[in-house]
Amino acid sequence: MNRPVEVILNKETLAAARQYAQGVVDTVDYSKRNQLDRDKIIDDHFVGKLGEAAVEFVLQTRGIEISQPDYAIYDKHGKSWASDLFIGSQGIAVKTQKLTTALRFGLSWTFHFEDPVLCQPEAVVYYVLFNDHRGNRLVVYPGKKIRDTVFGSPAKDILKSIKRVVYAKDNGIKLKYN
Repeated sequence: MNRPVEVILNKETLAAARQYAQGVVDTVDYSKRNQLDRDKIIDDHFVGKLGEAAVEFVLQTRGIEISQPDYAIYDKHGKSWASDLFIGSQGIAVKTQKLTTALRFGLSWTFHFEDPVLCQPEAVVYYVLFNDHRGNRLVVYPGKKIRDTVFGSPAKDILKSIKRVVYAKDNGIKLKYN
């Protein structure tokens, strides 16, 4: 895949992602990330799971055997930094941003400093844009290895000590949405 692919997710996938997001919110502690807004946490998990489903769909349609997104709800002790998806034993990371946010701040994706994928130069990350104006449409950008990715600092000062950001403009990615 060398160019962005548009994906339309079905109602069942949207419902599964919504159910997951509403179930997981009570098992996470985002206070260290300076995030206490329950609705924002639910939305972040919903959008992230949609991105995983979109990447799975794109790779499956290309004949690649890939794992499904994990919709299980784990207690706080069962959480991990495991990859979002797997092709065999190779982990794949997925980062998703909403169109509303991209139009306001620029197309970008955020990594927490503790994310182990940042220390894996050969790890592949797929970047996804969720068109929250249209509800079920996403754009999956080609996978990119960590070693080939340009990182920047977050715009918000409060996040600079805990986050790294991939800005589309610094990585040859153009805003495209359906």
